[in-house]
Order: sequence, then structure tokens, then C-alpha cells
Amino acid sequence: MKNAKIFLVEDEEAVVVFLRRMFSRRGHEVVLEAKSLDGALDIIKSGMLEQKGVNLAIVDGRFPEAKGKKKVSGGLIVAKAIRGSDPSIRVIAFSGEAPESLTYGDA
Repeated sequence: MKNAKIFLVEDEEAVVVFLRRMFSRRGHEVVLEAKSLDGALDIIKSGMLEQKGVNLAIVDGRFPEAKGKKKVSGGLIVAKAIRGSDPSIRVIAFSGEAPESLTYGDA
């Protein structure tokens, strides 16, 4: 995919900075960011993905709930919401914490 417009969902600022820099060096652009499950869902519901021309979402597979420190499989929730909003957007989920494989297939 050339010149991707990326929706990045990640709660760790250091990871956000690294990914933003890496994608930029390869000609891609992070056009939207969310640091929480609620923030990601708000962006999806607002129609901003379409407005910004997002064609790729990079999603942390596990991140804190908005109201606490508990880790949830927010990546699956976000992937399903994106698919419901615009099935043409490709979704890549990752996690540096999960010991199990995080694959969502056609979420």
C-alpha cells in the first residue's frame, strides 16, 4: 500500500512517536490518533475516518479501559467498529504484551 493514511490506536506515547516516525519515513501519514478504546470509538462514530481518507488502521490489541487500568482486547472491539463503518479499511492489530496470538481474521 502506497501513501497510506493511518488511524493509529495506541496508549503508549513512546510507541506512538516511534510508529509515526517510521510510517512517515516510508511515505505514509498518521492522520488520526486515539489513546483509548472510548477515544477510538468516538473517532469511528464521528465519521472522521472517511473525512480524513483513512485506508489503514494500526491498533494496539490490548490497552487500558478509559475508566481504569484493566487491559482489555480493545483491538477486536475497534476492528469490528471499523469494519462496520468502512469495510475497505485494512486493520492491523498488534501487542507487545499479549502472550497469546492476536488474530482477528475478518473481524
